[in-house]
Amino acid sequence: MPKPKQSLTEPTTVAAYVEAITRALQARGADPDEVLREIDVSRIHGNDPLVRITDSTVNAIYARAVALTGDEYFGLRVAEHIVPGTLHALGYALLASETLEDFCHRFVRYYGLVSQSADLRILVEGDTFRLEADPRSPDICVETQDVWAALVLRLMRMAYRADFCPRALDLRRPVPAGGEGPFRAFFGCPVRFGQPHLGFHFDLAAMREPLLGANRELAQHNDQIAMTYLEKLDREGGEGGGGREGGIAEGDIGRAYLRAGRAGRRTTAAVDARHPHRCRDRDGDRAPLFAVRRSGSREPGGVPGRIRRRFGA
Repeated sequence: MPKPKQSLTEPTTVAAYVEAITRALQARGADPDEVLREIDVSRIHGNDPLVRITDSTVNAIYARAVALTGDEYFGLRVAEHIVPGTLHALGYALLASETLEDFCHRFVRYYGLVSQSADLRILVEGDTFRLEADPRSPDICVETQDVWAALVLRLMRMAYRADFCPRALDLRRPVPAGGEGPFRAFFGCPVRFGQPHLGFHFDLAAMREPLLGANRELAQHNDQIAMTYLEKLDREGGEGGGGREGGIAEGDIGRAYLRAGRAGRRTTAAVDARHPHRCRDRDGDRAPLFAVRRSGSREPGGVPGRIRRRFGA
């Protein structure tokens, strides 16, 4: 397992992520064991979300993997080897979501189960729905950012349509030396490099279409599992380091959601988890943003009780 040499405050990701990287290496004809030995990491079998790996270790694995394969697009290859179960309960909850908008709110809400490496937010502007991610560390490698974008779209295509494409994709990374071709081919839309935020631009109407596999009971059941594990992560810190600092009252499942992501919003919004587009500010108008931000400290006043009640926490 990854050795806990790093600070416990360093962001972590589920260690099952390593297996996706090793399989991508094998598909490229490289020896994954050689890469992992050099980084002092062993292969990960299983997807226990309490078993974590730090961002700096992931960066080191990718640096060696790219050097070995010479593949500038290796992050896109890794995403192809991540399955819903890699995300534990969150992966199954996403596929049971009622709409892609519901999918995105669920993804933002419980993303801390999978990774603590980014702050996510949702913005609705006119007929455009935006899902954005800002890395918490300026040192996070471009491969991890590429994987995030490719994984989001891959899961959306599983839930909605295999040919689904965003209107545009913004990437923080520079254009690879080999050009943008593989990115445009994978995402099927204009890709803008060197942007201030990593994020998608989607058609709002498409995001609100009902999904064929929608099942509220299954989605909520997996939501509860996700919240339970988020509580455990707060209480135990996970294996391999990276647990968030700060206590959490045992048995308070609602606080697991609150610790997964604070409701940091540009306007005070009441959010219905079953119909997340019904966001209203305190004056009853549609709220432009529902954002969830992860931090190590509590925000004054916490999250309004009506949000707790609406999420069933």
